[in-house]
Amino acid sequence: MIAFVPRPQEVHFTPESFHADAKTRAFLSPSDSEDATEECLRPVLRKLLAPAGRAVSECRLPGRAGASFAIASSPSDAKKLVSRALANLKTELKTYVFRPDGVYMNEPRNGMGLRKPSAEEIAADEEAYFLHIGADGVAIAANARAGLFYGVQTLRQIVDACPPRELPGVRIRDWPTQKMRGIHIDMKYLFHKPKYLESYVKRMASLKLNAALMEYEDKFPFGRYPFLRHEACMTPAQLRSLLETCRRYHVDAIPLVQTLGHLEFALKHDELATIREMPEVHTQACPTNPETLSFVLDLLDEVAEYHPDTPYFFIGGDETTFLGECPRCAKVAEKQGPVSLYLDHIVKVAKHVIAKGKRPILWDDIVRKDAAKAKRLPKETVLAHWIYETVRERHGERKIPPALEKFYRTKGKRPAMWPDTLSTYPHHDYYRQLGFDVIAVPCFYFGTLVPAYPVAVWNTNTWAEKNVVCDAIGMINSQWASFRVPQETGWYGLAVTADATWDWPDADMFDLETRFTRAWFGLDGADIVPVMIQVSEGVGFPSGFGRPLHLLHYAYMDCVIHFHGNMRERQRKGASVANMDYLFILKQKYEALEKDGLAGEARQRLNRVEALISDALPKLRAARKKARREKPCLDLYVVSAEFKLWRIELVRLLLDAFEHRNGKGGPPRASLKQAVHKEKAMRKHVREAYAKIIHPKELDGYMSALFDGEEEILQEYIAGKYVPPKVNRALAKENAKGEDIF
Repeated sequence: MIAFVPRPQEVHFTPESFHADAKTRAFLSPSDSEDATEECLRPVLRKLLAPAGRAVSECRLPGRAGASFAIASSPSDAKKLVSRALANLKTELKTYVFRPDGVYMNEPRNGMGLRKPSAEEIAADEEAYFLHIGADGVAIAANARAGLFYGVQTLRQIVDACPPRELPGVRIRDWPTQKMRGIHIDMKYLFHKPKYLESYVKRMASLKLNAALMEYEDKFPFGRYPFLRHEACMTPAQLRSLLETCRRYHVDAIPLVQTLGHLEFALKHDELATIREMPEVHTQACPTNPETLSFVLDLLDEVAEYHPDTPYFFIGGDETTFLGECPRCAKVAEKQGPVSLYLDHIVKVAKHVIAKGKRPILWDDIVRKDAAKAKRLPKETVLAHWIYETVRERHGERKIPPALEKFYRTKGKRPAMWPDTLSTYPHHDYYRQLGFDVIAVPCFYFGTLVPAYPVAVWNTNTWAEKNVVCDAIGMINSQWASFRVPQETGWYGLAVTADATWDWPDADMFDLETRFTRAWFGLDGADIVPVMIQVSEGVGFPSGFGRPLHLLHYAYMDCVIHFHGNMRERQRKGASVANMDYLFILKQKYEALEKDGLAGEARQRLNRVEALISDALPKLRAARKKARREKPCLDLYVVSAEFKLWRIELVRLLLDAFEHRNGKGGPPRASLKQAVHKEKAMRKHVREAYAKIIHPKELDGYMSALFDGEEEILQEYIAGKYVPPKVNRALAKENAKGEDIF
């Protein structure tokens, strides 16, 4: 089976096949603008035509300039193949669908009642292409260079799955369902090496993903405000190289600059203290302070200079927790409401972006609170609708916002009479009625070390269906660095995003795990995705602190406990927190387990997770050994499994120590000393693995988040000098009052 990721729209296999011989040559139409098409062709041709296939001859093939490719015995044969492919671009194919029994069956497309693009629309789509493989040769014809580039990606997947110099007969007509198919690259907590980011862009483009949302924060080389630069920030040359890679690989690099909330990377500096909403608030600027607008427009202008080609600019705007708290803002909020106060500022920012010839993209969560006021936004604004659950608002489960009550005409009707679409991201429908374009934003990076996919997959696919029904621009799947998940472990999430946005609703998700395993790793005979999901398991559950406790590793919400359980203080500081007291955090975890009577449950869950990961580890090691491609991803899954198994052993030891911390029984000192030795060895092992991809200036912080605290608490027990933390249980109750800000 050829493992297509994403699955093409129309595929028809034929009984004939292509065999390369000594006369076979490769022809590529000249391009007016250089891209990476020929670069992507080289490994394909090395396998298909080696050794002669290392070079590509330019040939004036028919069709639009630079948008066709052929493998044939002569230029005239190549032109005939491309002409036929161009004609077929307007002709519907019968599609063979792969079924679980391993047989390709001819089935009609199931369009769920949705309108299929016309032949003329497909022929005009710059990302559409037709791929022909037959006894007479190979041809790819497209309307534009992007379509040719994607046709080459499909050809690469076919060549990867077949013997050298031989290909099956196939005809493929293909185009994307959604125009924007993107991934969020968050640089604020876990910054990867710039060269790694370039390789990441290349590989995401191989999945036909065409947008990267770049959240730079302090990794951008600011010139006007140099004090904002992190010590790991990119140089101008590194940033230009990354953006040039995006351009060549047909990935739209969309910059994200926060313009009101989540500005802690800037507001933590004393130089900007005057524009904070309140003196102690690092996360939000004051919208009524004229200096705020001047500052954020400076940031926008400088970042925009590096992004002249993208039609979009993301202006942030999410989770402005402190709206209306400064005396000046309080007066405005009291008079016209916090959302109007918010829009007074955001509308000015949006108009500034529009004046620069770009469309502003805005997180929708604040506008969503009073959705009717979205009318104040310029119609060029694109709303980024983000919800990280499969279904957020179910019938009868929560009060319907007034704007939606009128829109859906639910007043006076029983919940059973409400329309079905109300239960699935209902604001999407409302925004579209108001005339706004929408981008869906799910999230596939829940978890720590590796993503936890079960919820994320459904979240992504539910959004994809909603997008098609509501005619949205597309999707950007978020991957928040606060979860401490390295990008290298998230490739299945990218495959899900690619499949859902390229060919929805016709993509058969039931076999994506198999297709991904074969296409990405070159592994046959077993699905590795369920094994990867096993490794994502952890031990976390609610506690008396009002936040989840994560026993195997530090998780981003654990930093709430650093502030003695005060969620409000966490919101004030945000990502500007430095020098975390991990020993304090760790002690609070175990104190909470004992005081809340959860130690027994913790041991039971440790046993369950240990069984899952112990089962997964040998399978991962075997898969890593057999994989023909993308071994680094499997390497990190192996390391994550090894880390978690060791940490389970350590947690049991610490539970025993806490249970007997008054000196009665408990683990012997020899066991504690041995644990210290193992902890140091594991730190070295994990560091070596992550040093390959994470920026060296960020690596120490990442290792601290994973390891600091455990060794120190063991040493206290060895010395017989355990010191309990000073925990304010009253403040812990404030957690329930605060909102999650990441």
